[in-house]
Amino acid sequence: MSRIAKVLAVVVSLFGAVVVGSVSATATAPGPIVPYGAAGYHYQQVPTGGGPAAFSDVAFDDGAFDVGSAPFGQLAAEFDCDLTPATTWASNTDLLVRRTVTLPAGATDVVVRVAIDNDLELYWNGTLVDTVAHAGCAEYGSGEVTIPGSLVTAGDNVLAVRASDHGGETFLDLEVTANFAPDCASVTADQTTLWPPNHGFRVVTVEGGTDPEDEPVALTVSSVTQDEPLDSTADGNTEPDADRADLPANQVRLRAERSGDGDGRVYRIGVVATDSAGASCSTVIPVGVPHDQRAGASIIDTTAIVVDSFGPPTSPPPDRETAPVVTDDPGETVEVQPRDTGSKPTGVPVMTINSETPTTTRTSPPAPPEPLAPTPTPDTIAPAPADQGAPAREHREQRPSPRNTPTKAAGKPR
Repeated sequence: MSRIAKVLAVVVSLFGAVVVGSVSATATAPGPIVPYGAAGYHYQQVPTGGGPAAFSDVAFDDGAFDVGSAPFGQLAAEFDCDLTPATTWASNTDLLVRRTVTLPAGATDVVVRVAIDNDLELYWNGTLVDTVAHAGCAEYGSGEVTIPGSLVTAGDNVLAVRASDHGGETFLDLEVTANFAPDCASVTADQTTLWPPNHGFRVVTVEGGTDPEDEPVALTVSSVTQDEPLDSTADGNTEPDADRADLPANQVRLRAERSGDGDGRVYRIGVVATDSAGASCSTVIPVGVPHDQRAGASIIDTTAIVVDSFGPPTSPPPDRETAPVVTDDPGETVEVQPRDTGSKPTGVPVMTINSETPTTTRTSPPAPPEPLAPTPTPDTIAPAPADQGAPAREHREQRPSPRNTPTKAAGKPR
């Protein structure tokens, strides 16, 4: 292997120090992403149905909007609603509200819960998701909008609401929740090196993973790659190098082998951790097979080489038909043997067997052409075959007569 190819290599210590691969989702603290009564809303009070039509667009510039805290509203003594607005919203008007909602990678089940008096239209990243209507005093949790996963992005998302009032009291408050992905930072393997390299399989178990909501986390080995060919020089002539038949999802068999001509082998185990709500994270755990056990030796992951340790996918078997087997006993039970029908040469015997008299019908292939006798030459003449039963006669070499001598090319007359 070229040392140039190892410039970006990850060094795994022979004695078990492992560099954990990249984690695709890191969880944050559990709880609502945007709680009721949150600050930081951009809002504008407009006449019913008025205001900028593009206010819900992701790219809309809401720099001219006011900034305030929820809840928004205005109480009326005659309704005696047990609510406390933080920002005024006059009755018989519309209220346009926008805010950024930042989600970690892998977040699922995004839900917006609303308390509204009277109606609202809810947008997520510029798309109208749902409408909610409520008569009487607003109630927390009375409205719930689930955001489609196709609209959710990791990072900043835009929540926009048009709230409408029809007289009397006004009220609007919002809460955003989501299921956070597990954290894969603590996922490890129970073995970091395989020794001795005797070409046998070893069962490796992956463990760990946490969830911010304390939900159970299920680990699955999703892939295994390696930085050496499946079958190369000085590696035992064995393949594939990984197997997981009849094992739990968090286990895999890895072959304890490496090329004697290399610097050790590194297996990269892909692991997915999934919580009970379906959110997941992933990571890669390296397991090494050292070249030898010299002090200070290391296993180098040649990252430019990526080989599927399970080997290439197995091709489905070709269509097959049955071919009978001839037996000398007419009453004998005959087993049917499979025969590949991918190509059928002419002249294959077709056989029929019954309990009384075996019958065989053969379709003969065309007879090959008879070989041509060699043309006699002046120096070599094959002897004539002797007649059956005739006395043997002395054979004398026959020389061609002058008239049978090949004519020379025409030349200058002599």
